[in-house]
Amino acid sequence: MTRVLLLGMAPLPTENTLRSYAAGLRTWQFARGLRAAGHEVTLVCRRIPHVYPPDVPPVATYIDADLGVQRIDVDEAVCANERFLRSVLEVFRPDCIVGAHHYGAELATRLDTALPVWADLNGHLMAEAQAKAF
Repeated sequence: MTRVLLLGMAPLPTENTLRSYAAGLRTWQFARGLRAAGHEVTLVCRRIPHVYPPDVPPVATYIDADLGVQRIDVDEAVCANERFLRSVLEVFRPDCIVGAHHYGAELATRLDTALPVWADLNGHLMAEAQAKAF
């Protein structure tokens, strides 16, 4: 079993929020697929601003009942702090990092680590050009 650190966005489509966003859907799809393949996943979700109530704590750690993964939801300021992500790496000790959507991919590639990184660039102009060229 591979230990995967998945960096993405929230809300996920299973949450009771007024709006759903593509970035959260993409994060959820990666988490579901990785779990279905038998991987151990820790999911760090940056909250999309103005979706959650203002009194939500900046960091919330829990087991996501729908996905069956450890989930850490964070405000943007927390996610921007490289020490926070470094501490997640040290505690979870993943075998690889997956960045879902462009924001998660940016976080994954910013980390100074020798771990393999999968950077998801859905809808990205270069990715689409590469696919068309193939």
